[in-house]
Amino acid sequence: MENWTEIRTAFVLGKLGTVSAAADAMGVHRATVMRRVEALESQLGARLFQRHTKGYSPTELGSTLIEIAERSENSFRSLIAKARCQEGVLEGELVVSCPAMLDHLVFVALRAFNERNPSVTVHFRPSDELLKLECGDADVALTLGAPPQNPDYVVRPLGELSIGLFQSMLPQHASLCDEPPGKKRASALAGFVRCERQVYGSAVERWIENNIDSDQIVLKSSTIQSANDAVLSGVGAGFLPYFLGYSVDWLFEVLPPQPDWKVPVWIVTHMDVHRTPKVQGFLTDLKELPVSTSIADRRSLFGLQVVAEISKRASLEVTKARPQFL
Repeated sequence: MENWTEIRTAFVLGKLGTVSAAADAMGVHRATVMRRVEALESQLGARLFQRHTKGYSPTELGSTLIEIAERSENSFRSLIAKARCQEGVLEGELVVSCPAMLDHLVFVALRAFNERNPSVTVHFRPSDELLKLECGDADVALTLGAPPQNPDYVVRPLGELSIGLFQSMLPQHASLCDEPPGKKRASALAGFVRCERQVYGSAVERWIENNIDSDQIVLKSSTIQSANDAVLSGVGAGFLPYFLGYSVDWLFEVLPPQPDWKVPVWIVTHMDVHRTPKVQGFLTDLKELPVSTSIADRRSLFGLQVVAEISKRASLEVTKARPQFL
C-alpha cells in the first residue's frame, strides 16, 4: 500500500501523543517520525496534528486518518492470524464475556481450550449486560434470558439454567427449617435479597411480587454476582442457580423447584468472527459443558474446592447435616 509507512507513523503518533513515544514504539529516531508525518501532510495538503506543550493532538482530518489506519491495522492483524491458523497454529487474543455468576462454567471450557491452544491469550470480561460484539468488545459472549435480536449476531442455545430459592443455615435462620415448604415458609423469611436486574425470568419475578413483602427485602443489588454473594454470606434468602446452591453445604432450599424457574443460556458471536478458528475452537469446548444436566453432574463439574474457599473467607458457622426436605 502506497504511503502505508507514513500513515502508520501518523496513526502511532496520534495514539501516543508525543514524538518520542511514537519513535520508541516504532523503533526509529524522532526525526524519522517527524519526517514521515510532514511528508504525508505535504502530500495531503493539510495538517494532521496541532502541536501543544504536552505533545501532538490530531486535527479533524488527522482523527479521520487515525480511524482509517486503525481499521487497516486490525485487518492486517486478522489476515496474519488467519494465515497462522491455516498452518494449524492458533495464537493472539480471544475475548470472552459472560455474567459473573457463570464464570466458573466458562472457566471449565477455557481450561480445555487453553490446554490445546497455549499460544492464545484469553481476555475475560465478566458483564451482566451483553457487550457490543459489533464493536469488538467480545468475540464470544454468554447471555441469560431472551435471545439477542441483532441480525448480525449468531445466537445458539447452550442450555437452561435451573433456579432455586436458597437460604443459609445460620443459627438465626434455624426456625425457618421447621416450616413446611410452601408460602408459609416464604412469609417466615427473615430477609430477602433481590437482584434489580430481572434476569431469572418472568416466573421468578411473579413469585417475588406475589410472595415477598417489601419489608422483607433487606438488600437490593444492581448485579447478579453481588446478590449471589449476599445470599452466600447469610444476608438473606434469594434466588441462586442450582449448580451453586446445591454445591454449598451451608445453604438449604426454601421451596421445592418450580418447573418454570429456568433461564435459557445463549452463546452469542458476531457473524464477522463466528467462523474464525479461535472462536470455533472455543465454541467446541463450550458446547460440551453439561449446563442442563443433573445437579449431581454439575456438582462434579465444579467440585467443592472453590466452595470450601468461599466458606473459609466468609467464616460462616455451617451446619453439617442437611434438613430432611432436601
